Amino acid sequence: MEQIPPHEQRRRPDRSSIVRLSVLKRIAAAGIALGGLAELAADNDPHPAPAPTVKMQTIDDVLYHCRSALGDVRIDERMAPPEEGDLPPDPGLAPFGMIRAASGKLWGKCKALCARPADTATEIKDDVCDSVRYVRDYRMSEEDMNAVDPSRIDCNDRAEVTCERLSRIGLPMYLLSIWPEDPRCRFDHAWHQMAACKLADDTFLIFDDQHVTLWHGSLDVFARQYASTVTMRLVPRVGISAFAEPKYDNGVSKLLVQAKHGVSEGDMQSLDLHERRQIIQIVSR
Repeated sequence: MEQIPPHEQRRRPDRSSIVRLSVLKRIAAAGIALGGLAELAADNDPHPAPAPTVKMQTIDDVLYHCRSALGDVRIDERMAPPEEGDLPPDPGLAPFGMIRAASGKLWGKCKALCARPADTATEIKDDVCDSVRYVRDYRMSEEDMNAVDPSRIDCNDRAEVTCERLSRIGLPMYLLSIWPEDPRCRFDHAWHQMAACKLADDTFLIFDDQHVTLWHGSLDVFARQYASTVTMRLVPRVGISAFAEPKYDNGVSKLLVQAKHGVSEGDMQSLDLHERRQIIQIVSR
């Protein structure tokens, strides 16, 4: 009887090779992952009926209805200074700068872990817990906010509720997210989120908790003028995001939906108001 060589005995021409099977598995896994992300990024209502817009022809009308929806708010009017007409280049994401900053912080933690292990381990645990909580509770709804300790309420939660309330009366609302301009500061200084509504070109209402700013100028300049210990800028791509309710009520879905609806300042829907009275008249009456 003719002997079949060992290498030919192992060959199975009717089956895919391990290499090919592995590639197919990778493609399938990638497809499942992308499908899952697409589902998490789905809006609650992809084609919502437009909210009934109340009659708003002047800034007086808008502020009246904002007060009705939000309660007592402090209002001031600000204008972009002339010297801010030409902003310095925005570093953008600056991934290499952020990686260097993160590496420096990691190395510092490693050295601290050797010098004082118990205290440093506690600090690391607290940082991880805070990060998990932030993502889990990102942009809590009004109902959720009423059920938690007020100390756990962040700026993104207040921006969410403001957008929810004002969207119901027909205002086109946007989330406004800013972060430190210097990539080295993005791990040490807080980022911030507000709600915004475009009244006309270079005219916005910006809602920061119970403080409302009638801003004349670009949102890029507003971010750089924001009162902070470091210079701030709009977060690239998602710094201006049209408000939309996600299909799933969790932090990951809200982050994905926010990223999906990122727009430029020029693409923001506007109320196109042209007539306004001085803000001091509105505040004083």
